[in-house]
Amino acid sequence: MKVFSNYTKMIPIVLVMALIFSSCSKDKDSKLRKTYDSGDYDKAFAMATELSKKSDPEAFLYLGLMHDIGEGVPENKDLALKYYSRAAELGDSYAMRHLGEISYKKGQHKEAFEWFNKSADKENQRAYLRLIKIYRSGEGVEKNDEAAGLWLNKAIAAYKIDADKGDPDAALVLSEIYKDEKLSAKEKNDQTSKSWLTIAVSGYKKKVDQRDYKGALSLANIYSDGLLAPQDFKEEYKWLKEGAELGSSQAQFRVASEYYTGKNMPKDLTAAVQWYTKAAENNVVDAQEILAMIYFDKRNGMMDSKKAFEWANKVGDRGEAPTQLILADCYINGKGVERNLQLGVEWLKKAAAQGDAQAKALLRSVEKQIAAQERRRAEEAKYAPKAADIADAEWLEFRNNEKSNTGKITTWKLRFDRTNIRSAIFGGEVIDRLCYLNDNLRREVELSTNYTTDAYTAWEKAGDIADKDWVVVTGKFEYVTTDGAISMTPIRVKRLGYSD
Repeated sequence: MKVFSNYTKMIPIVLVMALIFSSCSKDKDSKLRKTYDSGDYDKAFAMATELSKKSDPEAFLYLGLMHDIGEGVPENKDLALKYYSRAAELGDSYAMRHLGEISYKKGQHKEAFEWFNKSADKENQRAYLRLIKIYRSGEGVEKNDEAAGLWLNKAIAAYKIDADKGDPDAALVLSEIYKDEKLSAKEKNDQTSKSWLTIAVSGYKKKVDQRDYKGALSLANIYSDGLLAPQDFKEEYKWLKEGAELGSSQAQFRVASEYYTGKNMPKDLTAAVQWYTKAAENNVVDAQEILAMIYFDKRNGMMDSKKAFEWANKVGDRGEAPTQLILADCYINGKGVERNLQLGVEWLKKAAAQGDAQAKALLRSVEKQIAAQERRRAEEAKYAPKAADIADAEWLEFRNNEKSNTGKITTWKLRFDRTNIRSAIFGGEVIDRLCYLNDNLRREVELSTNYTTDAYTAWEKAGDIADKDWVVVTGKFEYVTTDGAISMTPIRVKRLGYSD
């Protein structure tokens, strides 16, 4: 299982660039953005879906974003492109910029430039930064340092306005601009970069004082990559913990992951579970998947099949193949949930559809077992005994119309009577066995090997049949004996055992 799959895409380690190319809408006070930023992606997805019915461009932007990186829904790049395109049609500059990023990744630089240009025309500041780099590199457009300089000045002016209003995100972007030579060129100035970083850090600390977890998360990010400030895990963890305690699902997940992986600190599975649980309760899918994995693992001392099933089931179709394998195993073997082979196979198919080799192998094995079980059921149905009243009527029909029924094959449930076994001997073995179709009416049935190996083998396969045991016999009617019993050659004999 990819422990840090979709969720970590949303937790950029190179944080400054995440700020520069962030996905959020311009309206920081919109309910949809606040819900999304809180990490409640299920609720954000529901809100966006409802708003999209009103042709809300922000709704389509967030639907595209969530499908793009698999937040709240399975990752689906095609759907993401569809939603971004719709948002762009409705005039959303952020969607235009995303379409530019998608085109750029595909090597379609000219198309990317066009999208960035459209986004910048709508005053999307992050699009300014993309145009600066494109003009400096000459990708998709003729190289033009003068044009790059114009966009640089425009970006600096726009971000300074926001920074002067107390926006630490804008100050952090300015710090990056002056640090990154690809952006600032001759304007590169490490001292200016540090000054803006100091302002950004101060602004984020004020947010923390106001109980805003986003400030803590931003500070943790600054110290995690070492681009603008020296890499410092103690500082990173300090602010991550602060953000986690303030309710940031991102921070909760990252604190849990530090304990779980032991990369920067001693492993502590108990602490990891504690923080993963908080993140999972905030609908972080990766946290739910990891909890399912932890509780499913019998080697770590925390195995709990019921909890493993509950967390895996909460993830459902949004999960990766290993989580779906957990659901399959739980259903197939009745671990933490009532056994349901059909549901188990369905989850195996879903995991296999994701390309998981183990799931494919297990699916083949289970399908073979199911096919074998179906064959056995068909076999049992084929040799199911007739109901007592029907069998009794058939017994009378055989006895009264011997000639017309000779050779007919039927299946009856009979009671074996060892005390009245026939004495006829062939090759040292008893060849006739007496049974009763009906204890009360004493409908006698003589089972004869009739000197045939197959008939004898059918009886022997049934095992050690004791006196008064019930047996199910499929046999061919031969004749009516002189004392009125029905003589049959057994084809199949199955011992049921004794019962009154």
